[in-house]
Amino acid sequence: MLDKTLILKYYYILKILLQFINLKQEFVLKTHPKHCLDYLIWPLLKLFWEPFSKKESHFWHWRKYNTPISKIRGTLIPADFNAHSRRGGILRLLWETNFGWQKIAILEPANYEGLYQIVYSAQEISSLNQLCIYQEKCSLMLRGKVAVQIGPQDTYFYMISFPEGYLLEQKLPVLIKKEKLRDIILI
Repeated sequence: MLDKTLILKYYYILKILLQFINLKQEFVLKTHPKHCLDYLIWPLLKLFWEPFSKKESHFWHWRKYNTPISKIRGTLIPADFNAHSRRGGILRLLWETNFGWQKIAILEPANYEGLYQIVYSAQEISSLNQLCIYQEKCSLMLRGKVAVQIGPQDTYFYMISFPEGYLLEQKLPVLIKKEKLRDIILI
């Protein structure tokens, strides 16, 4: 059985390290809903993975979002035709969404200071010529500007106030290369 003082020491050391790493990210407060991997794996990813990939959201943060959304309220980001599809297995998905997609869109809510979450909606033709529709919400609760990756499909991005669930208006996006991203969270 583990000693409680050892667990507390480990917890405080991790907390200090995460605060040091997360200084520029004060607008990421928490996730909703919580997932056990937020406690088990995320601290290790913060230390050993995110400094290289620069991406702060992970597969367990993205969940299907079945609520219909009007495309009028979203921000359409055109496809990056140099980006490769994320289809082809888990390793391909991890590579493309962490290192492969190099163009970034910076999004910001207009006239809103509270917490919000991001939803994206994209369509893709599968290898069997079937239409695949992705619509997922990120469980990270955000405030201020956020950077999103641009993949090989035209994608709509939405900001939803937390906890109310209202669609928020957005400022015009700024498009940049991933290597120029500074002091803005990339999800």
